[in-house]
Amino acid sequence: MSEEAAKAAAAPVLAAAGQSGAALDARLVQGSVRVVAADPVVDGRPTKGWTTQVSVGPDGRVVAGSGELKAPVRAGEQPVVGAAEALARLNRSSGGPDRTGPSGCASAVPLTTDDPVGPGETPPCDPEPRPMKPPRTETVTGAVLGLAAGTVNGARGLVPAWHFQVAGKDGAPAHTVVQPAAEGGQSAPAPSGARTVPGFSYAEADRKLTVNFWGGVCSTYALEAREEAGSVTVRITDTPNDPGRACIMIAQEMSVSATLKQPLGTRAVVDATSGKPLPRQG
Repeated sequence: MSEEAAKAAAAPVLAAAGQSGAALDARLVQGSVRVVAADPVVDGRPTKGWTTQVSVGPDGRVVAGSGELKAPVRAGEQPVVGAAEALARLNRSSGGPDRTGPSGCASAVPLTTDDPVGPGETPPCDPEPRPMKPPRTETVTGAVLGLAAGTVNGARGLVPAWHFQVAGKDGAPAHTVVQPAAEGGQSAPAPSGARTVPGFSYAEADRKLTVNFWGGVCSTYALEAREEAGSVTVRITDTPNDPGRACIMIAQEMSVSATLKQPLGTRAVVDATSGKPLPRQG
């Protein structure tokens, strides 16, 4: 089933759900089924994270669907920052270019490699700065003030967010990166004092879903998994253990897990931060 044919097959379902004007993406294929993802327009603004998914079989029939049937109701107003400030926040949260950090040596004068290490002692560490995982550089081609899934009055809802259009690399299609636009800098999708970090791969066994990511040593991480018919959307929250205290910048490979209600099966694991499917580990 081609992308355009799948979109046409999903159109009556989306129209019945009041999402005729939604932005469509039909690149995801699961076996012989093509998944049409629809991001609706709410109150005249584009959305991310409020996606309806319609799965279309090879014969053109709709075989599954998931999403929100109830239309969101305006809950209030919130001051927002401009696109330039939101982009600066996005760059700061990604660490910026040429990131390096201390080695993490506990002593101001590290041990030499000739010092013996006794039982229970910490082995010598390398005093040279260790490079962080190289940041990915993207080219922003435009920005639109829209909405993104977050928390409104303690419940799931839509909050203001800048949608940055990012050019694809090496022939890859363009994509959208979302940054919360609240004036106070809160990231509504995460708990108070937390932010989100992207995953880079996953593993699954006996309904235990594990997502791998790059994290720091001064934060606590948790995994949220939202199950839908055609996918499982995962969000890794990063909560600093002591927000007011400086922390050494060491990036290390980490993982967090959550237990699914149903086996993953052929469903895709989608990272909420990037909006992209994650590859299976190994």
